Amino acid sequence: MKELSFRVAAKTARLFGRENVSNAEGAISELVKNTYDADATMCLVCFIPRFSSAPKELTKSEFDRIHRIHPEIGEFYAVQSEVYERLKVAYNQNAEVADELASSLLDLWLIDNGDGMTAKTIEDNWMVIGTNNKEKNSTSDAGRARTGAKGIGRFALDRLGSECQLFSSSATKESVSNIEWIVNWDDFDAADKTLEDIKAVLQEDQIPLEERLRFLRDYPPIAASVSQFAGAGFNWLKGTAIRIGLLRDDWQKRDVQHLYKMLAELIPPLDQRVLNLFLFDAREPNNYGVVTAEVLEDYDYKIDAEIGSDGAVKIKLVRNELDVERIDPDLFEMDEMLDPPYDEESFRLDELSYTKTLDELFPGAPEDFKKNAEALGSFKVSLRFYKKGAPSARDSRIYPYRAFQPGPRKAWIEEFGGLKIYRDNFAVRPYGELGGRAFDWLSLGQRVAINPVQASRKGWKVSPQNLAGTVTISRLENAKLNDQSNREGIIENEYFATFRELVKRVIQEFEDDRSHIHFNLNRLYQSKNEAEKSKSEGAEAAARVTKSPEKATVEDAQTLARAYTAQQEEIRELRDEQTMLRALATLGTVLISFSHEMGQLQNTMSGRSAELSDILSSYIDRDSLTGVGGAFNPFEILEEWEEDDKKVRQWFTFALSSIRADKRRRKKINLMQHLQKTKKTWKGFLEPRQITLEYEVTPEDAELNVLAFEIDLDSVFNNLILNSVEALLSDQHQGARQIMISVEQSGLQVRINYCDNGPGLDPSIRDAASIFKFAVTTKRDASGQANGTGLGMWILAAVVQAYGGSYRAYGPGKEPGFRMEILLPLKK
Repeated sequence: MKELSFRVAAKTARLFGRENVSNAEGAISELVKNTYDADATMCLVCFIPRFSSAPKELTKSEFDRIHRIHPEIGEFYAVQSEVYERLKVAYNQNAEVADELASSLLDLWLIDNGDGMTAKTIEDNWMVIGTNNKEKNSTSDAGRARTGAKGIGRFALDRLGSECQLFSSSATKESVSNIEWIVNWDDFDAADKTLEDIKAVLQEDQIPLEERLRFLRDYPPIAASVSQFAGAGFNWLKGTAIRIGLLRDDWQKRDVQHLYKMLAELIPPLDQRVLNLFLFDAREPNNYGVVTAEVLEDYDYKIDAEIGSDGAVKIKLVRNELDVERIDPDLFEMDEMLDPPYDEESFRLDELSYTKTLDELFPGAPEDFKKNAEALGSFKVSLRFYKKGAPSARDSRIYPYRAFQPGPRKAWIEEFGGLKIYRDNFAVRPYGELGGRAFDWLSLGQRVAINPVQASRKGWKVSPQNLAGTVTISRLENAKLNDQSNREGIIENEYFATFRELVKRVIQEFEDDRSHIHFNLNRLYQSKNEAEKSKSEGAEAAARVTKSPEKATVEDAQTLARAYTAQQEEIRELRDEQTMLRALATLGTVLISFSHEMGQLQNTMSGRSAELSDILSSYIDRDSLTGVGGAFNPFEILEEWEEDDKKVRQWFTFALSSIRADKRRRKKINLMQHLQKTKKTWKGFLEPRQITLEYEVTPEDAELNVLAFEIDLDSVFNNLILNSVEALLSDQHQGARQIMISVEQSGLQVRINYCDNGPGLDPSIRDAASIFKFAVTTKRDASGQANGTGLGMWILAAVVQAYGGSYRAYGPGKEPGFRMEILLPLKK
């Protein structure tokens, strides 16, 4: 036996470099992060021609690189030995063209004024793959949290070009160090070499960095930018300059434009930056320059949130969408606008500040989710909402919007929009990048598709195209959110899932605030414009005109026009609701399509296990298997199958009874008889779970009838019972499991009292009426994601409202359990 050491092939460098970093922009961002870690205050990214005129000789690599883009370079050079020599006659005849072709060979320079590197730093850290130097020294001398940690960022150089030449100057009180480091990344492609066989060259000399970069002074835009930031501490006495040659990308005009945009998003858009970026392209010297990303302060809403590791979420909300002075004072007399944060005094505040706990934001969330949220550490969310287009004339009448310029706003958000993640002052790509695969990393667009309603409807969801903002995290504070090795995002584990849910919940705070205000503004407008009166008068006018067209008057036409407008508004609201109900109807249609097959399966499953058991008994004596474990006893297995079949048959019975055609016709329904059917339908489901369902109807109320679709009443009772079952079976409930429904007459209405003895509404639900809002649910999985639809109680409310009834849920009281009251009109 002998011990063996691993040998690492030279091509491993390629795996860390050009095959690990997906694009050149990502590679440049990694190198810019290194300048930040070196405490630089300025970083220059420059595309400089290697030749100002056609040289007398080109290496084979240089010639091949130019020839790939400009084959006509072959007219001016001919191969001689291992180089290409310039053809004197051809050059003299057309020197201008030859010079232009030669100058297309670009070098990429990355220059910073950081601390620089010594020869020892190069040997001990730069040349060590996977070094943990930045893990051990996680904070720089200037107090910056270092962004790198994996020790492979320098291989991004390989993604950019074949040649690499690094110059660095560092200074201490005792001495100044100047070094040069050279490597050819193509050397690592050798198939028979190991990493140890490939050598880089390091030498110390007396040439300071300032002298190396003197050629940059020939470019006035660079000199102007350098002097502009001289006050920020820029000098050439120390820092690092990297020249990357034989670039792997062509870097056409559109590529450089896209790079500028990426650099603008790389650092948070703050007024004071610790690192200033500069982009220069010698081919277009007057373009680009200092990289800036201004924040458009002409927003409609702004929300800033600080999520603490203790579970407290501090929120600051700024409403900037409405002109407060133009708001109708009657708005603040409406029931839903009397109390903070919606009263008039709150509207006149510059900023709303409040704190919520995780229990309040995620009622009913499992303990694992809360633990993950606290383990994430503190982070901040800052986002702004912008309407892109000008409001319609009608919307302007309903909502007193503040004036804004749609054109500039739309142009800005289409360039800088998106919700981006920043770790230690650097963007984590590709989150929030417009046109990128992770632009909508929170799946906000999917929520809009599910619920595409107007802001005047509660439950409105914001489109990701209308948001711009940042989520700020730190490598030290948020250690659970680790980068993927290729720096193409964060590792998607349970902590990242929790992180996403927290950010989405912050966004929901803004959504709920805006839709609540718009909903009440719309109600106020409708009440003052007498929409219902207009529709009623329109119906009367239509009847008159239909009966006697020759007697129609101008007043009738005006009445009908008002009725039409009011009706259109109602139709628009109904369309929003129908969009959601259409999706639910599709599920019902699928169920109906398979109802025949389900009925056949139901019959097939009835008693089949007992039949198999009888057949088996003729071959095997059941008593002979006494003592044999269940997993090896076929009779016990068949008994278990029978129990499973019974459960499936119960579900089939429930599903098929819900979609019977007679239930989809409006008719007189006796409530006592309907409750009898409901109890019978649920019996097979509730009894195995030891849940009792009782109803109470006094003899004098036994003939109470309502005119309704039976399927609507099923929606009411089934949703209530389903919620009770989940609550009664939860870990929060101990003891007997009971559901009680009572019916009694109340004037011209019937009162339905529903209650159970479960844990009741989650204590974090302050307003019991909120459970009737669209998509509100307290059911969440371990990652904090809602695994309930939030539609059950919303459907109940919609059904009751459609019949002209009312409903009320009661919050936690002295007695445990959930209780609610429903009033429906009696059939006359």
